Amino acid sequence: MIIDCSSKDIDVGIMGGSKGFQSTFDHLYKTLASCQNIESLTLFVADGGWNMDSSNRRAFNWSDGDIFPSLRNLTIINYDWRVSEDGQISDPWINRMDWSQLEHLEMDIPSPQVFESLMSKLSGLRSLKLHPEWGFWGDGGALCSYDSPAYKNSSSFYDSIISLSPLNRLSLNGLGGHLEITKLLEKHGPTLEQFTIHNLENDCQYITGNDSWVRPYLNLSEIAEIRERAPHLKSLGLDVHRTSSTWLGGVFKELSEFTDLEDLTMYFNNQDPYNWNETRYCPSHGSCLAKTAVEPPLTKSISLELWRKIEECRKSNGLSMVRTLTLYAGDWGETEMDVKQNTYHDENPIPKKYRCTRQPSGSVQCLREKGIWDYYNNDDTNDM
Repeated sequence: MIIDCSSKDIDVGIMGGSKGFQSTFDHLYKTLASCQNIESLTLFVADGGWNMDSSNRRAFNWSDGDIFPSLRNLTIINYDWRVSEDGQISDPWINRMDWSQLEHLEMDIPSPQVFESLMSKLSGLRSLKLHPEWGFWGDGGALCSYDSPAYKNSSSFYDSIISLSPLNRLSLNGLGGHLEITKLLEKHGPTLEQFTIHNLENDCQYITGNDSWVRPYLNLSEIAEIRERAPHLKSLGLDVHRTSSTWLGGVFKELSEFTDLEDLTMYFNNQDPYNWNETRYCPSHGSCLAKTAVEPPLTKSISLELWRKIEECRKSNGLSMVRTLTLYAGDWGETEMDVKQNTYHDENPIPKKYRCTRQPSGSVQCLREKGIWDYYNNDDTNDM
């Protein structure tokens, strides 16, 4: 086994059940234990569906005395942070690395014990991005299941984030609406330059079995609170409610008053949260319920219209338009790592993403970007 320490950055995706899964995991471990110059690690461990079995470890097999380098950047998805039945953390990684040097952490939410322990060690953290627990079939856990340990410990979850040193970037995804926004902003607002609060469209509906669950949205007073408590915000991402008759409503006014805003991201619901179609055959998973799409759909022309409306409102306050406007409809993902998808491409409207920017000529261009479900979809029609 050849260990190469020439690179400071490692980016590894491992599919459970695949040939070489274990050897890849072991080689990565040996590299981290041998190369103290490594500064950045991205590790995505995908369950292998029917091929995944108990012999496929999703955690490192530690040897006595081994330590990992002091990473500055860590992105880790679906790693098995081992916790014993009595709640004790048994994964040595927690104590085999100097976590105080870590500046950026992106991860899916682990057990409360692991999360609290990690947060207490991150004295140098400046950027935190959290996802729901990853699941191969979209069945990972978020903080929305009333009988889950994560939900019961949601207070300590927020306390752990609030205990961190003031952050520059904070992104919370798939928390199911349990958001203590005032506490978060009191601590981190003065230093925040990037802030995202985003719930996936069917997260809690799937986990709780509550078909009437509707994704929560920030109200106007909460958006105003973000503006007031995070005065230096340059990038903002939030869920925005829409119906067939209105896209933004009063949100326009609040968004027009963020003085330093350069990049704005808005997530719209792709499907009608109240109207279900009859049960139909789902090719991948047997019978399933499909939702109707919200009209009008997100298109190039509507993206341009939203740009113009936001620009008009900002100009009325003497502010320039944001540099980039990114619009989503549905749980869009570029790769399997990006999204926990609970609706299936063969039965539901394809999620969409448009990115709008002003060109050097002065014109505005809104381009549709393709995500993972576009590549699985046979209907490639769009308005481009």
